[in-house]
Amino acid sequence: MNGFERIQESLFAIRTVVLGNEGIRKLLCFDVRNPLQQNPPTFTKALEHTQMSPIFNVNVEPYNKNTFITFVISKGDLDENNSHEVAIRISIISRNSLWELESNKIRPLEIASEIVKILENRKVSASHKLIYEAMQLVVLNEDYSGYNVQFTLIDGGGLENEI
Repeated sequence: MNGFERIQESLFAIRTVVLGNEGIRKLLCFDVRNPLQQNPPTFTKALEHTQMSPIFNVNVEPYNKNTFITFVISKGDLDENNSHEVAIRISIISRNSLWELESNKIRPLEIASEIVKILENRKVSASHKLIYEAMQLVVLNEDYSGYNVQFTLIDGGGLENEI
């Protein structure tokens, strides 16, 4: 398997691990102030709230969800056989009217926090791990905003917590 194939495989594995978290699935799928008190939606239902590409128009299918997550490779040093210092950006976007939750929580920050807990120092292949780098506000338009969470995929053979 070449470097490009390994990175693509890792990106899909990352999405699977993130959606394995019931709290994230609830925050994605339920547009109420207390989503964490709801019964967990299925993985398939939550999958409808994710994309493996950037989103530019939230008014068209399949991007017209109130809360969604995108998974993209934002930059990297890739070649046919290796991957070096690949940046993975996970964007958590929510309708602004849905940000505030009960218990003084903010929907996109709750999702971002869980993602960092799940993925920080996580091994994603025999020789790579994810390192959390930064979080940045992103505003799509007057109705939607959220956060980009940046990870770097680096060499880290022999680590625990493989995806």
